[in-house]
Amino acid sequence: MAFCSKCGAPLAEDAKFCTVCGAPVEASPVTEAIVVEPVPDPQPLEKKLIAIFSYVDIFMIIYVIACRRDDEFLVHHANQALVAAIFALGFAFIFVIGWILEIPLLVFIILNMVAAGNSRFKKLPIFGGIRIIKKKEQDAE
Repeated sequence: MAFCSKCGAPLAEDAKFCTVCGAPVEASPVTEAIVVEPVPDPQPLEKKLIAIFSYVDIFMIIYVIACRRDDEFLVHHANQALVAAIFALGFAFIFVIGWILEIPLLVFIILNMVAAGNSRFKKLPIFGGIRIIKKKEQDAE
């Protein structure tokens, strides 16, 4: 139901003037339907899988270093995986205390794998800021 824009009285569907105040009825503007398209995922599935498997397979880290160093997302996760692997190896040599330290490290690795699957950059706590693998700069043309 439409209402008068001047006095607020209810209007008939086909009214040209308000029956209460006599004001002309303004035609309501035609509104266009707004189509909301889904936001594309910033990282394709292939890159997500490479980033996730970097935490599990040392060959994925080597692949990123050798072939994909121009991709910031892959370099970030390969670097985090390499740092985690180095600390895990170091903790393994400390025996009982080191094995206890590997439990939270494993949790952090799993959280980073989930972040990679969600196209997010996430650093490991404490030593996540260590950069071993650097992004390859593009050559100037």
